[in-house]
This record gives sequence, structure tokens and C-alpha cells, in this order.
Amino acid sequence: MDTLCPTRQRLRCPLWIPSHRSPQAASNLIGYVRRGGAICEVGHFVDAGTTTYNPHEDICKKEITYLGSWAYGSLEYPNAYHFLQRAAPIGLPVEELVTHQYPLSRLGEAFQANIRQEGIKLMDTPD
Repeated sequence: MDTLCPTRQRLRCPLWIPSHRSPQAASNLIGYVRRGGAICEVGHFVDAGTTTYNPHEDICKKEITYLGSWAYGSLEYPNAYHFLQRAAPIGLPVEELVTHQYPLSRLGEAFQANIRQEGIKLMDTPD
């Protein structure tokens, strides 16, 4: 996220793909999305609690698209692939989403890093 919006000021970003695990961060995030922008909320696999925002002011008035996904099925992968193809040409640093890579022989270590909530996305690679 810091690459898309490099300062802590309230810059208006076109797209946020958050990596937070905090309900309060979800409310704060809406303030950083520009009018007509989008938030793609993925990977909340446990209930971390509730949050508040004003649907009129924070979503409707700013015309924000707010998408969420709890899990992925095989039909979602083509959509994700096409998104990544379109994201790079418009300058979204998709390669920076993967923060850790582990060979399959270290899969257990990758799972432990994920449990400790290290990194944004962890990727398994062939040995």
C-alpha cells in the first residue's frame, strides 16, 4: 500500500488492496480512496470484530466500489489473472504484493510465517 500512496497524508488512491487485520483500519481506509475508486478486501478468514462508517458519506457520495472475498474457488483465478495483466500497464506495483517466497520444501516454514502474520502475500515456488 505504501507504494501506491507513499506518504501517510490523506492522498486519494484509485485502488486499495489492504493487508490489514484490524476492523478500525477498514474504516480509516475508506478515507484514503479517491472518488470513484475501489477497495478490494480479501483474506479476512477470521472474525476480527466490527467497525463503523457512514454509508452515505463514505461509500455512496464518493462512489466507491467496495469488493470483498472470503475464499477463492477455481473460477476466480482467471479473473485474478486478468486483473494482474491489466494492473501492471497502469502502474500498480503488483510484484510488490508478494513479500516472501518459499520453496515447496519449506512449506511448513511458510505456513508458520503466515500464522505469525508476516508479510503481505507469501508465495510457494518449486524447489
